[in-house]
Amino acid sequence: MKQLKNIKAFTKTELNKLIKWSSSRYNDYKKVDVINDILKIIDSGQDAEKEYTTGSYCEKGILGMRSGSNYGMTYKLITENVGCICYVDLILPSGEVISRLHININ
Repeated sequence: MKQLKNIKAFTKTELNKLIKWSSSRYNDYKKVDVINDILKIIDSGQDAEKEYTTGSYCEKGILGMRSGSNYGMTYKLITENVGCICYVDLILPSGEVISRLHININ
């Protein structure tokens, strides 16, 4: 998780590193859809609070959980806009908060 400390901005590449997502067919969204939605919200210039949940079932799958585990992971996005500056918090399932500033130029 050392790469988390080096993030300068939320980009598709950086979000892809941060977000662990189950490929379960029971998920409402695919990982790429979640990343695109996060970027869309950040660029929209609106205040928002949204949760993304993954992994209803996993058999030692991509999330590295115990065999037959029934654990989900939730990511929470909070944006607060002041003028053209957007304060962005992404709360990881571990409880770690990644905070960044984003400048909206419209």
